[in-house]
Amino acid sequence: MNGQTLQQTESLGSGAGNATEPTPIPLYTPTGWSTAAGYNYGTVVLPGIVNASGVGTGSGTTLYVYTDANGKASITVQDGNVPYYNAYGVSTSTATTTGGTVGLGISGTSLELGTGVSGVAGQVSYGQQVGALAQYGVSTASSTITTATPFAVTINAEDAAGNALTGDTSTVTLGSTGFTNKTSVAFYPSSADATAGTGAITTATLADGTATVYAVVTDATSTDTGTITATDSASGASSITGATGTLTL
Repeated sequence: MNGQTLQQTESLGSGAGNATEPTPIPLYTPTGWSTAAGYNYGTVVLPGIVNASGVGTGSGTTLYVYTDANGKASITVQDGNVPYYNAYGVSTSTATTTGGTVGLGISGTSLELGTGVSGVAGQVSYGQQVGALAQYGVSTASSTITTATPFAVTINAEDAAGNALTGDTSTVTLGSTGFTNKTSVAFYPSSADATAGTGAITTATLADGTATVYAVVTDATSTDTGTITATDSASGASSITGATGTLTL
C-alpha cells in the first residue's frame, strides 16, 4: 500500500519472542485461515498507510487506505505466491496463474476493492505469475543422450511450487551446464532442422506455458553428464528441475 511493504510484528511462539513478518491483505478467504493465537492475523495496521480489519474473511474485510498530501493512494495487487505469517512462521499462498482484474467500486462514501463489487468505477489489472517468480522445468525424452543425435527437450513454465503456468508466453534463453567435455550444444525448433543442422536457435517462446525444442550435443568423450537449461530472457530467473542425462558415444 502506498509503496510500503505490508508487514507487522508477530509472535514466534513458544517463548521465542517476536519478529517482523509479512502480513499482506487477502481479497478472499484463504483455506484454513484462522485468527486464533498462533495462526494468522486479523488486522493489518500501518499508521498513515493502511488500517484493515476482518482480514482473511473475504467480503468481510474492512480496509482503510490513507492518501498522501496530494490526496493519492496506491495499491499493489499480486496474483498468488504471496508470503504471509502463519502459525509462528511464514507460509506462501497458493499461486493462481491466469491473471485478471480486481474491481474498484464506490458504495456511499466507501471504496470497495475485490471481485463482484457494486458501482464499479474502475479496475486494477494484474498479470499472470511469471518473471522472477517463474521457474522452468525441463525434461528430455530419455535419460540417455547420444552425441550428435537430436533429442527432444520439453520446457514447462512452473510457479515456485512446481505448478504449471498455463497461458505463460515467456521467452527463455536456452543453454546447458555440466557437460565438461562438450564441444558444442545447439538447439533447433524441429527434429528435421536439428538433423540437417540448420536454423539453430538460442531462445524459445512458450505457448500456453510450454515449448519443445531439439538439442544436439557434440562431446569429445564416451560418457558425460549435463543439464539443459532454460532461463527467463527478461528477468534472468531460472530454477531448473530434471533434464539431467548421461551422454553416450
